[in-house]
Amino acid sequence: MSRMDMVKNPELNRMAMQFEMTIHTVDVLVCEAREKEGGDFELTDSVVKSALRRAMGYVKGRPPKAVKGVKERDVWLRNLTENLWTSCQQAMGEFTRGEILKCLEAIEDSLKIRTVGDARGYLDYLIEFFGEMGVEAREISEEETKGLN
Repeated sequence: MSRMDMVKNPELNRMAMQFEMTIHTVDVLVCEAREKEGGDFELTDSVVKSALRRAMGYVKGRPPKAVKGVKERDVWLRNLTENLWTSCQQAMGEFTRGEILKCLEAIEDSLKIRTVGDARGYLDYLIEFFGEMGVEAREISEEETKGLN
């Protein structure tokens, strides 16, 4: 299956959008944490690329080396990787590993295109894209999750 086939398949597009929503949600959480705690860390496209590559390793059956650092970047890289991997696992019942990898590769291609000259080009694109759709990403409490399953 080529990446063009992925673009033409609405189900694969839906899965890719779910992966992008995962990325966007983690970005929103980073921003909220920075506002609450007064930190200066900002998620960048570079961190997203690292998380995508790590998630691809999981999909291929090669767990990446653990992120052992305690820097804020390392914590968010680990968080984003785990969230992407969870999204991939959820898709595995419906899609093949090859299809999931094509979606992750398509996201990586988009990231490469939008990062040129801007460390947050892709992430800023997601904010605009999901904003135009009226999608709100935020952290939800355990209380709010009751009854969702």
